[in-house]
Amino acid sequence: MEKYICTDCGYQGRPTKIGRIKIIKELLIWFLFRVVDVFYFLWKTCPRYNTCPKCKNNSMLEIFCMEFPAYYSLYARVYTLAFLSLQRTSIQDTETQKLILKEITNLFKFVGNPIDLVLHEIDSFDQLTSQTLILSESEDFEVATLAIGVLDRLNIPTNKQKEEINKRIANHIGSIKKTKEDQDKIIIKILGAKRIIKLCDDQAIKNALLARTQLSPNLYIMLDVPINFFDTNEFQKIFQSLVLANRAGLIKLIKHFNYKMPLKLKEYVSFLMICSLYYDLPNYKRTEVWLGIIEKLGIPKSHISELQVSLKNIYYTQGKEYKKMIEKFIQRNNKYIGYPPQQFLKKNQNI
Repeated sequence: MEKYICTDCGYQGRPTKIGRIKIIKELLIWFLFRVVDVFYFLWKTCPRYNTCPKCKNNSMLEIFCMEFPAYYSLYARVYTLAFLSLQRTSIQDTETQKLILKEITNLFKFVGNPIDLVLHEIDSFDQLTSQTLILSESEDFEVATLAIGVLDRLNIPTNKQKEEINKRIANHIGSIKKTKEDQDKIIIKILGAKRIIKLCDDQAIKNALLARTQLSPNLYIMLDVPINFFDTNEFQKIFQSLVLANRAGLIKLIKHFNYKMPLKLKEYVSFLMICSLYYDLPNYKRTEVWLGIIEKLGIPKSHISELQVSLKNIYYTQGKEYKKMIEKFIQRNNKYIGYPPQQFLKKNQNI
C-alpha cells in the first residue's frame, strides 16, 4: 500500500484528492449553463493534487513509490529517495536543487535522525551525504547554504563523514564571495542563529566565524551573542582587520556594542582609530564621524602623542573647515588632552 508523509505537519497516511475548483463551483457552473460538455471539460481539465487530510496543505510526498525491501525503515526510504532526486537533477538546474533541498530539510523535521543506523540505512545515508557534500560547493550561494543545512541535520554521532561535514560548514561560514545576494541573511534564514551558535562549539567552525567577522561583522551582529563570545585577543584581531579592510564595518560593530567594551579592548580600538585617522581623508564627514567615535570611546592618556600627530597632520594639510573641527574637538576633550588647541597643535610641539 502506498504511503505518504506531509512535509508541513508530519502527518503520515493516505492523502485526500482535492481539485483546485471546488465541486460546488463546478456544479454551479453546470446548472448555470446546463451544458454537459462544459461540466465534463471542467472535470477533466481541473488539476488535482495530493492534500494532507490534517493540515489541508499540498505537501504530501510519496515515500513508498519505489519498490523497497520490506526491512527498509522510513529513514532508509527517505535517504534513498532524496539521494536519487538530487542525483537526477541537472547541475545547471539550481531552482530544482533548491526545491529538493528545502523538501529534505522540511521532511527531517518529522522523520528526525536515528541514533543507530542499520546497514541498509547507512548505505542510503552515505549516498545522500555524498551528494549533498557536492552541492555544498555549488556556485549558487543559496544552494550551497541549503546543502549545508541538510548536512547539519545529517550530522549524527554514527556518521563516518562527520569531520568532512564540519569542515564544509566551517568553510562555508568563513567564506565571503562577491555576490549581489545578502549572504549573511541567507545563512541566518537557512541555518538559524541558535544552530550556528551551537555549531561554534566546534573550534574550526568558531574560527571560521572569527575569520568572516574580520572581513565583515554582519553575521556576528545578526547572531546577537554576548561580547564574551570571542576573547579580547580575538576581538583585537577583528578590529585590527576591520580598520584596514572595512571601516564601515568597524563603526557598525562599535555601535553594536553601544561603545561598551572591556577597558583594554576599548583603549586598543581607540588607539587603532587614532593611528589611522589621517588616512581616512579627504572625506570631511567621515573624519567628523571618526573623531566622534574616538571621543565616545575615550582618549587613552598613553596615546595622546599619537593623537597629536594625527590631528596635526590633518590640521596643516586640510582646509579651514577641518581646522575648526579639530580645534573644537580638542576644546571638548581638554580634560583628556590637557592642552589648549593652540599649544597642542603647535608645529614644533611634542608631547
